[in-house]
Amino acid sequence: MKTVLRLLSAILLLMAAASPAATYGFTPDTYASTSVLAGGRWVKISVSETGMYLISNADLRAWGFRDPSAVRVYGYGGRRIPDHFTRASYTDDLPLVQSAVTPRGVVFYGVGTDTRLDVPDTEYHYRSRNPYSLCGYYFLSDSGAPLREIPSEGREPGLNKATTFVEGLFHETDLTSPMQSGHLLLGEDFRYNKSQTFSFNMPGRVEGSEVWMQTDFYASAATATVLGFTANGEELPLSGRDRCEGVKEGGDTCRVRKTFVPKGERLVLGIDARVPGGATVAALDNISIAYVRALRMPASEPLSFTIPKGLSPVLSGADDKTAIWDVTDPLDIVAVSAVRTSDGLSWSSEVYGRRAYVEWREAGSFLTPRLTSMSVAAQDLHGE
Repeated sequence: MKTVLRLLSAILLLMAAASPAATYGFTPDTYASTSVLAGGRWVKISVSETGMYLISNADLRAWGFRDPSAVRVYGYGGRRIPDHFTRASYTDDLPLVQSAVTPRGVVFYGVGTDTRLDVPDTEYHYRSRNPYSLCGYYFLSDSGAPLREIPSEGREPGLNKATTFVEGLFHETDLTSPMQSGHLLLGEDFRYNKSQTFSFNMPGRVEGSEVWMQTDFYASAATATVLGFTANGEELPLSGRDRCEGVKEGGDTCRVRKTFVPKGERLVLGIDARVPGGATVAALDNISIAYVRALRMPASEPLSFTIPKGLSPVLSGADDKTAIWDVTDPLDIVAVSAVRTSDGLSWSSEVYGRRAYVEWREAGSFLTPRLTSMSVAAQDLHGE
């Protein structure tokens, strides 16, 4: 057997040597001639989730910036970079992020490590986490760059209104690597604690509306691991798909989806796993929850929401101090020009298709980035 493997390896090496390696890239003008990091003073920060962030004037001064209004934000966050190398998915160097300079500090839209994925032919969605990073990273500098413009757009609202949206919640705890390689990371172990609960708050949920759940579970055992679910103590109907099949080698991932109608704005999801003896792995990967939420401004924190194509959002509780950004492309943010109606602020997008928005107010609450490095050494990855 070893002789055969050596022979196959030799043949593959000869084939590789005989065939010139194909290389793929972009034209030279795609790349910056000099990195923005080549000069100036730089501070590195991190964001733990996607949302609106405030870098306070006090923090900026403590980090060595004399004039907080001159600080600019650079970067593209922590979402996983596609494995397929295309021009559309490639970001060169550190782009200048659109931000707002307010009396309290610099406000910007930060991107964490989660990516939204849609369930076909539904409004339900779930998340996929970047397995290679715990945070998204951004860089701050006061090197004199002007603020990047945030253009405005928006049309009169149409007849088809959106007064609700589908909100998403997510739970994932990356604790172990079952294969000791690759990007599959698992959380809570069910081999010894076979019944566990997970709590979710669902603010603004429309009472009587359907809640959607997706659970990814991984098991490695000789026979099947069967899963049971409860919502606020009530058993959910069983399905033949609620199981990870028994395998002789490796393991099996099962994806369970269910819908139910609980009461109130709090969900306690119970998972019971019938784990066979001798199982080497039986662990939760992640849980996604989607529910119908009223399109109404919270008391103080920003609200992120996604609206299907062809609908005009009606944001209740909004006033003249409410800023609305279209963040469908976080690197190309557009400010929304909305009109006041009897029900709140409303508008229609000038771009057809599903759009992602965030509303915020200067006096409201924000997420806070974490300082990672007070001083980033000058570097020019594009230089010779």
